[in-house]
Amino acid sequence: MRMQAAESDAEKQALRERIDQLLRSQQDLESKATSLQLTVDRLTLALAKTEEEEQAFKSKVSQLSVSLNDSNATSHSLQEQVQQLQRALTNSEHDRKVMQERLEALKQANQDSKNRNNTLADRMQQMKNEQADSEVRVYFYPCLLQNSTVFIIHSLFSQFYLFYQ
Repeated sequence: MRMQAAESDAEKQALRERIDQLLRSQQDLESKATSLQLTVDRLTLALAKTEEEEQAFKSKVSQLSVSLNDSNATSHSLQEQVQQLQRALTNSEHDRKVMQERLEALKQANQDSKNRNNTLADRMQQMKNEQADSEVRVYFYPCLLQNSTVFIIHSLFSQFYLFYQ
């Protein structure tokens, strides 16, 4: 009986240590998820800014194209400005694509972190349930055994009494 109690205590201690480990792991994952969410938010803002810049550049290119058709005298100067803006637009488009890819990767990493967090939370709940079941068995099985013994003795005496009447 003592050996079972010691094993049960050891099992409880192991479960508690495992729960503590899972809680620390969950906290780490939540911290990482928060950090990733902040990065996603920053990249989303940067992406919005880049898209606004892209729109501004596109608008500027259109304006310069109209001015080029209107004025042949300043065509060389305007052509250089258009080329510069097109390079900036290309760079902006490239930056937007890179940021979009990063954003998607961060969203996926965030989702993966959430999935791992949910898995750990489910496992922790399962371990808590197992621990509760273990505690019930440790505390109530001796009482059940004692009650069963009393019931058996009572039944024997009842049969003995009926037999001799």
